[in-house]
Amino acid sequence: MLSICIRSFISRNLAWALLWQAGFLVVSGSVFVCILAVVAPEHLVSLPVSLLCGAYVIAWLAGLVTPGAPAGIGVREAVLLFLLGNVLPHADLLLAVLIGRMVTVFGDTIYFAISSFIKVDNFNRLNATAYQL
Repeated sequence: MLSICIRSFISRNLAWALLWQAGFLVVSGSVFVCILAVVAPEHLVSLPVSLLCGAYVIAWLAGLVTPGAPAGIGVREAVLLFLLGNVLPHADLLLAVLIGRMVTVFGDTIYFAISSFIKVDNFNRLNATAYQL
């Protein structure tokens, strides 16, 4: 609904950016839930996935907007421990949070490596195509 309003009144590109960001947050939260499912499957049964995914998104946003913390290092983890500390055992939660940080660092590294091999020609062509949308 919000995307449709933005597309109608502001910009189609901004609406697409909002949709891509929402998709990213859903995928990021889902990855954290999958990590929790591996680390603590017995505790995951009683908790709604939306609660866990939402907690991860809130923690990610807190890390994003915290000044002086590059990539929110430590902030996301602290917020997750605060939000889910009463719901999950501390050892399982801490392990899931640390694995989650390793997954994001690994993903960022792979993304950087792949993007560094894209030639400038291809980037300019992709960029021109994106603006035509």
